[in-house]
Amino acid sequence: MLPVFQTICQLWQNQTCNCQEATCNDMIRSCSFGTRIAYAPLDADLRTKKDDKIMGHLSSLLAGSTALALCVSSASADSSGPIVTSTPIPTTSTDFTGTLAFPQFDPSLGALDSVTLAFSSTLSTSFSIANNSATLSSAGKATTALMVSVEDANGDFLAGDPQLDIPTLKFQFKLAPDASTNNTQSVTGNSSDLTYTSAAILDEFTGDGDIDLTANTLTDSSLSLSGSETSFNQVTAASLTGTVTYGYAPDPVPDQVPTLGLLIVGLATLPLVRHRFERK
Repeated sequence: MLPVFQTICQLWQNQTCNCQEATCNDMIRSCSFGTRIAYAPLDADLRTKKDDKIMGHLSSLLAGSTALALCVSSASADSSGPIVTSTPIPTTSTDFTGTLAFPQFDPSLGALDSVTLAFSSTLSTSFSIANNSATLSSAGKATTALMVSVEDANGDFLAGDPQLDIPTLKFQFKLAPDASTNNTQSVTGNSSDLTYTSAAILDEFTGDGDIDLTANTLTDSSLSLSGSETSFNQVTAASLTGTVTYGYAPDPVPDQVPTLGLLIVGLATLPLVRHRFERK
């Protein structure tokens, strides 16, 4: 085992201690702390036990400092969101064009790596159907489909504008003479997460304001009838909301963990060193 004080000097000062024997087996040990320090010898077995104890404390402290450094260095990526649009489009008669506004990414947080968008739309439709014949029955089938698209002002969604295909609503009916029916249905559709990493989109979504995305709906309704005196009325509406999630790399901060670790080691071992080497 290296002399304890020599080991401490190598860790803290990257210097080598010189050990010389003096009379009466005294050891005079000097290390470049700005002063020359001499210490009286201890019993060899006791000295070894104390040395081992001191080195155990040093090992534990250094291991703790290393773990702390690893914990700090592992925080290399982060995300902000999901952030809900500040202007969801309420239930509105289709077809419509509306705006979804999202707060832009704050560049003071770091460098923006990705933009992930997700949308949700609810379609509702109401049917009013009447058989105006006094003698004949009528029957039929109605279907309603809705597509929602979202686009940015610069047209930078290179893989195509985000789209939601809402499940088709279907309604079948059969009416006796002079009978009528009403029916209301609704269905919700969600887009899968759409992640963008192109420089143009990252630039659009970075700033201290809002970014506006334009939403458009396209409704497709069809009706098949048997019976010539059937009247049909339909009202269709939809709502739309969205979220954005920003993936970014935080700005690096000065790594003070090694300095902190050495300070902890120094403070913690001073009492031990003083107890071990308190006499010249």
